[in-house]
Amino acid sequence: CVLDAERGRGLEAGSAPSGRAMELRVTREQAEAAAAVLMRGGVKEGERLAILNPGGNNAAKRWPPARFATIARRLAEAYGLRVVLNGSPAESGLVGEIAAAAACGCVELPKCGITVGALKAIVSTAAIMVTNDTGPRHIAAALGVPVISLFGPTDHRWTTIPAPAGEALIVADPSLPEIEFANDHPERCAIENVDEARVWSAVEAMLGLGG
Repeated sequence: CVLDAERGRGLEAGSAPSGRAMELRVTREQAEAAAAVLMRGGVKEGERLAILNPGGNNAAKRWPPARFATIARRLAEAYGLRVVLNGSPAESGLVGEIAAAAACGCVELPKCGITVGALKAIVSTAAIMVTNDTGPRHIAAALGVPVISLFGPTDHRWTTIPAPAGEALIVADPSLPEIEFANDHPERCAIENVDEARVWSAVEAMLGLGG
C-alpha cells in the first residue's frame, strides 16, 4: 500500500526498511539506577518482569485502565511474572489506579524515581511488554524484548518498526479494509474497541500457554 502525497508519497506502509535494525545500549550507570528503582519497588532478585505501559501523550491512544489491570493480574497469576507499571510523573495517578485494580503487587515506577536511563535497563530484562503506541514500545523493540502494541485510532502503518524478538500489533478494527486508514475512522477504530481477549491471546502466543 503506497501512501498518497498527503501522508508521505513514496513511503510504503506496513513494512520496516529492509535490513535495518534499531539499537540501544544500557550503560553500567543505567543498570545501577534500574536496580535501585526496582529495589524501591520491592522487586526481589531473580523475579521475572512484565512491563505494562498504559500512558501516552494522546488520551485517545490509551487503552482503558481496567483492561490493563486485568492483563496485569493474569500475567501474575498465569505466568508468575512481577508486573511493572511504567509511566511519567504526571501519569502516577493512572498507574496507581491500575495497580489498585489489579491487586497483584504491581511495581509503580513513577513512585520509585524512574528515569529514562533506568527504564531502558529495566525494559532490557523484561519477558514481555504490553503497551500503547508510545515511546517505550520503541525502547522494548530495540532492546530485543517481545512487544504487544495496541493501536487505535492511529493507523499502525505510520509507525512500523523492526522488532527482532517479535511484535504483536493489536488494532482496534482488524476488519478495516487495507485501503482505508484508522485515522479516518476515529469511532470505528477507537482504542476501546481493542478487547481483552485479543490481547491475552497475543500474550499467550508470545509467552507460551504453559507459563
